[in-house]
Amino acid sequence: MKALELPAIAGKADLYTTVCLRSPWSGLDRYVTTFCFMLNQHALPLMLQLREMADCDGVTLDRQVDDPKWGEHLAPAFRQFLKANLVYVQSPYLWYRLRETPFTPTQLSSKARTIYFEHRLSGTVSNRGCMVPTNAGPRWATYLNLHERWSYVLRLLGR
Repeated sequence: MKALELPAIAGKADLYTTVCLRSPWSGLDRYVTTFCFMLNQHALPLMLQLREMADCDGVTLDRQVDDPKWGEHLAPAFRQFLKANLVYVQSPYLWYRLRETPFTPTQLSSKARTIYFEHRLSGTVSNRGCMVPTNAGPRWATYLNLHERWSYVLRLLGR
């Protein structure tokens, strides 16, 4: 990562599997999840611009996610992707926590911004540089999937 001369993001890459099948910013069919990722020095300025990018795209806390003006400059498929995760109650892609706990409109707008930031960062860095998936290839994909499942089981058991 350090040697790469372009902006780069490394981490577990997940495929787009619903509604929006490609990143509107990179055109790639995957994004790096931000629960554990790394940026090189060339990508850091892009991360620092995320709030400005969100404001330009209309992804603000000033409006609710179901407001027609919210996210008005987003690619339509990505906007629908966000709404399928946070607004459409009958959606099979609805964020699992919404099925368990009610959230205020402000909290939903905040969650939408965090989802947006994750996808925007990955897409923008990949567009201007490159993505380094840590789960590339069958060996590492299997390794990470097994460890994720094991961690999930441990969490269920309270460990």
